Amino acid sequence: MTQRQHLAELKHYPPWQCHGEAYILNYWASPQFLQHAKAFNLQASRTGHMLHVVLLRYQSTPIGVYDALFIVDHPTQQRQRYSSIVKILVSHPESILSGQTFWGLPKELAEFNWIQTNTAMYCEIKTAEHSMMIQLNHAKNNASFYINSHQLPDSILNVQQHWQGQRYVFTPQFRGKLCKLKSVQWHNTDGLFPNFNHARYIHSFYMPEVQLILPEAKVQQLKHVSRETP
Repeated sequence: MTQRQHLAELKHYPPWQCHGEAYILNYWASPQFLQHAKAFNLQASRTGHMLHVVLLRYQSTPIGVYDALFIVDHPTQQRQRYSSIVKILVSHPESILSGQTFWGLPKELAEFNWIQTNTAMYCEIKTAEHSMMIQLNHAKNNASFYINSHQLPDSILNVQQHWQGQRYVFTPQFRGKLCKLKSVQWHNTDGLFPNFNHARYIHSFYMPEVQLILPEAKVQQLKHVSRETP
């Protein structure tokens, strides 16, 4: 299907105004972890680097309610300017086509099932081939603090994606309140997602309400570089 045919099928153009709740999971990935998870397109590093995992329960979007889980891979060197989303699972088919077309996001379809207890939230994520579970343990202290994306460095917020010969650059915006998470456990991730039990867990957070804006991306056609010798 051509880009023009894709656009003809889509009804909801950016910017997207979204609302929901989110889990922001922060990890330090060692060189060994990155090597073991190289199938998920994580950047290699001789010293290791930060990764963010975001689990979103969208309650309001232009296409309705859906869930998403994705990895944000941040620059490994100071001179690098962009982060990238290297793995993303979503529960809405229209989100896949929109994400690929408007933002160059490598979205894949999955089913999300949620179970809440007094102390934890469990999220089961299933595809046709795999099923995994994330256990999110809430802290007893529910104190929260406000955060706005304007407070964060550009290198974290600026996203660059490559998809089907095109380069997409955009900067999401968000605001909301953060509550600290106690811990996170990953179960049965093999083949579907990296096992973040083997990365170093850093302070992570739950956002009971988050407002998110996905702006229109700047899209540039990538030049084809011939490998033939002149």
